[in-house]
Amino acid sequence: MPLIRTTTLIFASILATGCSQSALDNPSSRLDPGPHRGAIRAIDDKSGFVEVVTEPVRDAPSGSPKFRVAVYFLGRDQTSTLKPVPTDVVLQASWADAPAPRTIEMTAEPASGDPTGAAKFVSPPVEHKGAPKGTVSAKVGDRAVSASL
Repeated sequence: MPLIRTTTLIFASILATGCSQSALDNPSSRLDPGPHRGAIRAIDDKSGFVEVVTEPVRDAPSGSPKFRVAVYFLGRDQTSTLKPVPTDVVLQASWADAPAPRTIEMTAEPASGDPTGAAKFVSPPVEHKGAPKGTVSAKVGDRAVSASL
């Protein structure tokens, strides 16, 4: 009986140690979903996170379905906006159906009434519905930051 208790305590302490690592300590971690039901990725300097969401574009003039990529910059708690709000946001991305990388300048589109909406940036319409692969980069204060998607 003491051997079982000892083994159980050792196993529990190993699990607790492994689970105590923050998502900020592992930038490649994939935490889903974020406040907008998107994929969350850690920012490389551990200042916060980005959440990436693919949104449908309403009333696309061509009639073919179009989408845009929205990126939210989240604070360390993943429920507030990253401060200061980023600038110069650029998405370097490719999609499964379009593997050639594209560089896309993102436009600020603050969403009022959303606790994380002050740091929302969107792409122009794209024809790719799936999640992009690549990197989002920005300037936060005087620092250049990025997150791998």
